[in-house]
Amino acid sequence: MQDQLAERQQSALENKNTELKRINLDLDNFIYTASHDLRSPITNIEGLMVFLKDELTAADALNEDTEELLKRVVDSVDRFKRTIADLTEISRMQKGFTESAADDIINIQDVYDDIVADLAIPAGLKTCSIHTNLEVHQLKFSRKNFRSILFNMISNAVKFQHPDRGCMITLSTRLEEPYVVLSIKDNGMGVNESQQEQLFTMFKRFHDHVEGTGVGLYMVKRILENAGGKIEVTSTEGKGSEFKLYFKSAM
Repeated sequence: MQDQLAERQQSALENKNTELKRINLDLDNFIYTASHDLRSPITNIEGLMVFLKDELTAADALNEDTEELLKRVVDSVDRFKRTIADLTEISRMQKGFTESAADDIINIQDVYDDIVADLAIPAGLKTCSIHTNLEVHQLKFSRKNFRSILFNMISNAVKFQHPDRGCMITLSTRLEEPYVVLSIKDNGMGVNESQQEQLFTMFKRFHDHVEGTGVGLYMVKRILENAGGKIEVTSTEGKGSEFKLYFKSAM
């Protein structure tokens, strides 16, 4: 009877896993199809807005009010495009989880230097002072995924800087077996304790003064967890945040 019960439980688990895989596949396909199908009408709207502005200008009918309305529509279209791009990236990420998450031996400093060279500071924000303290210099991980993680974390620290003080960011690595811990600490705006629980939720945002769609931290968390790692946050509203990213240390 125990053997029969164990077999039934195993069969139920296998059926449940199969059903969950099918649901996940359906969701991935829906995200990909929806993001793909939305591109065409958004591109059409964008083109029509350019045409409308040209027509209003030619008819000498473009005043401050109509120009402001056009700008708001264009800004909304841009936000929609960023959301579609993020949905597409999430779909790619989901499909890419089957590939090895530890393909490359990464030089962390090289990836950091590459990101800083490409990092654009949003208008109205100060250039940040970034201090590095790398006790661990190499990591075995997917280079593409690691660059995406580090870019998201650094750009978030820059974007959510405090308006009343200079922006300072500290990037450090250390070994805490069985993990390499990457820490990104800032003196930015921070979030309160209740918000911290929702930081890694898709499309969740707590500050509206900067652009974004709220999927960066969600993607970072998914990439890390699917590679056997994790992410933790300590934050105080008005003082800053520290994110600790845990990567498997096996070389």
